[in-house]
Amino acid sequence: MGAAGSGIDERGWDPMMGAQFIVLAALLAQAPAPVAGGQDKAAAKVLLREGLDLNQRGDYARALEKFHAAYATYPSPKLWFNIGQVERDLGHPAEAMAAFEKFLALVPEALRVLDRGGTVVLAGIHMSEIPPLDYAKHLYLEKTLRSVTAATRRDATELLELAACLPLRSEVETFPLADANEALLRLKRSEIRGAAVLTMG
Repeated sequence: MGAAGSGIDERGWDPMMGAQFIVLAALLAQAPAPVAGGQDKAAAKVLLREGLDLNQRGDYARALEKFHAAYATYPSPKLWFNIGQVERDLGHPAEAMAAFEKFLALVPEALRVLDRGGTVVLAGIHMSEIPPLDYAKHLYLEKTLRSVTAATRRDATELLELAACLPLRSEVETFPLADANEALLRLKRSEIRGAAVLTMG
């Protein structure tokens, strides 16, 4: 990281310009990408894997070429996240921002394919506008769209390293489904430590 409090790292990347767009929505994998005549999805997957391998080795310029080639072959909007990550690592904040904005356009699609009661979580220091949502398509059936505190990749790495050293455990109190009302009352009175879970049968 750069000077303390500057918000700029050694590559000149300002996190306030969207350094850490992390859309925690694996459900996007369920969303079909647009299909055009003559495009080869299998070939795009090969290019994507090659790009991911190059990115892992730190060869960001060649990785970017592979990701763009994959998009040209099969224009899946999900590839914009890979492109944005590499542009960020190359120290191109404007280009990264543009790619992340295109990726964020997937939010309505993520909500559309989300199962009832599910949650789409967005974590970003800065985000562009989310496209308009249709209640019936995107939010009905108790679907949730929420944000979380943004963090850098280094923050996440340090947190996981710390968690591995701590005796972390979840606290759960179970209730049979027939006692759901009692569980709700105890939650309301803050009498449950941890999570209350209803069991079936």
